[in-house]
Amino acid sequence: MVTFDGKVMMQRYRPKIQERVDFNDSISGRRISNIYESSAEDGKLLGKGSLNDARIGLGVNGNHSNDAAIVRRFHLWGRKNGVDTATIHDAFFTNISEANRAKTALRTIYADALEGDTIRKTLREMRKEGLSRKSYNELLNKARELGLIDPPNKITRKDILAPIREGEDWYGIGP
Repeated sequence: MVTFDGKVMMQRYRPKIQERVDFNDSISGRRISNIYESSAEDGKLLGKGSLNDARIGLGVNGNHSNDAAIVRRFHLWGRKNGVDTATIHDAFFTNISEANRAKTALRTIYADALEGDTIRKTLREMRKEGLSRKSYNELLNKARELGLIDPPNKITRKDILAPIREGEDWYGIGP
């Protein structure tokens, strides 16, 4: 998985209950590893490291990683601009006096994320890691069919950054 901000997240699934997710933080350069363990007292979670779980988990973990990239960018914007920020999961907070600046910053962050092309970059990374050209092309075509890549009515950066029209103003935002 390649996140909006260019981090590559790798998942290695083994036939164990313990799982590990590794990725490099593109801003700090640090390698980050998360270890997840499941309780299998009732036996229902045994075999959780299957390939099917890996397929499902990559999309879910990738989505959460993209949310986290947006949240991190908001906090970095606040630090750079001397604005106190807070988040709870993927909701953004700041002092009401900074709300308009924060809203503008978030719209720019979302516009940047839109241009991240995460699905195409993820498929390219999978190809580099050994995915066959045939499977790569099939997945790329499937993503196009589903409108996940190059949709005909794609929202653009210009759409996201366009002035908010009268009566359409808002005060809350989240991924």
